[in-house]
Amino acid sequence: MIRSVYLKNFKCFSEMSFKLGHMNVFAGLNGMGKSTIIQSILLIEQSHRQGFLPNQICLNGELVNIGEGKDLLFEGAGEDVVTIGIHCDSNSARYELLYDEKADVLDCINAETQTVDLTEGNFEYLNAERNAPKVIYNKSSYHVDSIENLGVNGEYTVHYLLRHQNRPLKWGMERYKDNTLKEAVQYWLNEISPNVKLDIDDIENTNLTKIGYYYTDKGRTRNYRPTNIGFGVSYILPVIVALLKAEKGDIVIVENPEAHLHPHGQRKMGELLAECAGNGIQLFVETHSDHVMNGIRISVKKKSIVNTWVKLFFVEKEIRGNECVHSVKKPMILPNGKLNFWPDGFFDEWEKALDEII
Repeated sequence: MIRSVYLKNFKCFSEMSFKLGHMNVFAGLNGMGKSTIIQSILLIEQSHRQGFLPNQICLNGELVNIGEGKDLLFEGAGEDVVTIGIHCDSNSARYELLYDEKADVLDCINAETQTVDLTEGNFEYLNAERNAPKVIYNKSSYHVDSIENLGVNGEYTVHYLLRHQNRPLKWGMERYKDNTLKEAVQYWLNEISPNVKLDIDDIENTNLTKIGYYYTDKGRTRNYRPTNIGFGVSYILPVIVALLKAEKGDIVIVENPEAHLHPHGQRKMGELLAECAGNGIQLFVETHSDHVMNGIRISVKKKSIVNTWVKLFFVEKEIRGNECVHSVKKPMILPNGKLNFWPDGFFDEWEKALDEII
């Protein structure tokens, strides 16, 4: 588990520390720097996977694409060094990166660098640009079997389900008819679109899989193409699978889990996220949804997760003289689901609009 992250001269942050928990929620207006925090973690994992650590950091790869050194260095930096410090349960490391304007691989200049393992379990990242509904999906034995990942766009979700649909769950078993991944996935899909069912299969003699959906409102309907049912059902499938397949000690990073969901589905997604984190999986979630936030707050009140396990980060910026300064406010969810303080702009647009209407 990642306990803390320290950033200096990193993109929009001059210097900032983040103490992390099991569930870490990043919110704020567009362009405030929410993604920057997650990107620092992705850079470490990416560089580790590609064999650059401990001597170098790779800015571009499968997980994240920063660009070049000039895109990484804080604009008002007083020195040409970018620092990423990370503290985990089993080890820690501090990477001081020598600035090179045109390079996309930066050298670590501190004498005592080391490779840091972010987790002893699995590391899963789903970005905001997940695959749109399709009938056919590619396979990848490397992603599905070797590193047990769905792909950053969720592109191998169907293949993963085919391979592991009968896999026993490690948490939340009491909720489902049988203790399998597929049953749990269908349970949570039903929270998004009532009575929807999955139909997945290989396409013989190809490296492809296919998926369809049917409904059981009044008996079984015929199969429908993903392109002919609600966009949100297919779009949320990778998120549901990523959370349910996770085990204690894993790390899951999800951007905008609320995308294309009705408010009811967004709230249920917040509850699933909280329940997942409450069972020992470390989550990093970037969201703009007050409904997701309310689902998390309800879960705290219902004791699905301990309130101190949830860390909220509200990122904002202000102009001070000639400088643009980014800051982070950290409200806390109390055991009753309320917040100890409510920053202006933190999921309060509904109340502001209602005040104008009334």
